[in-house]
Amino acid sequence: MADHPARKKRQLLQDAGILNPHAEQVTDALFQQSAFFDRQDLLQVKYEMLRCVEKEGRSVSQAASDFGFSRRHFYVIQRQFAERGFLGLLPDKRGPRSAHKLDATVMAFVRQALDEDPSLKAPALARLIQAQFQRQVHPRSIERALARKKNPVPPEPQAPMPPTDPLTFVNDYEALRASFLASRASSAARSGFRRLIAEGLHAWLKRQSLACPGQVQRVPPPSLPPLSAAGPDDEALVQLIASMTLGSLVFAEETA
Repeated sequence: MADHPARKKRQLLQDAGILNPHAEQVTDALFQQSAFFDRQDLLQVKYEMLRCVEKEGRSVSQAASDFGFSRRHFYVIQRQFAERGFLGLLPDKRGPRSAHKLDATVMAFVRQALDEDPSLKAPALARLIQAQFQRQVHPRSIERALARKKNPVPPEPQAPMPPTDPLTFVNDYEALRASFLASRASSAARSGFRRLIAEGLHAWLKRQSLACPGQVQRVPPPSLPPLSAAGPDDEALVQLIASMTLGSLVFAEETA
């Protein structure tokens, strides 16, 4: 007997490392009303949290609370998205066992904590990491990691992202999202709804990256609504999303 679709999706999310371990803490209204918005899909939860600040003007504190994150973790996720778009919201590939506890996500969190309070010492940082990530890290390991950061090895130049990388699909997701909320969709969009609901945002992005290669055209970025009383962090995120969508691609409609 075939598995229930919900169990299949849960397994897909778990295999991709994006099954939300704190799904019950997501209280945003959209995630309570529709299967399109799945609080178990950590990739979608993170993006929607950033989006509600940039697009809707929700405060960082309120957004973090509504999506089950701390305010400090919001800024870590914001930085990851700034660097790599959707790809930055995916878990890093695991490296050597000796260094996996202090991966890029944790070290970004540590840097943000030190930016806010430079007086923090390694034992206090270890406690913050334990509270945020449920990881026990020895203070000496933190000290060594910070020391290495002071004299980093210059990274090798990276090749440009390929045009079919999920980094470019902010506009594609936004179009699908808008069509769903408006209950107005083409056959291709309805197919996208089914895939995203059944498999999650990560699987949908992977399918998008393989759809109709070469049949793309560049479009100008959409205009962004102004935010009222936006703070410096909100303005930075607005600029971030606007700059990312400059590279967005629109694919020809997917065959049903």
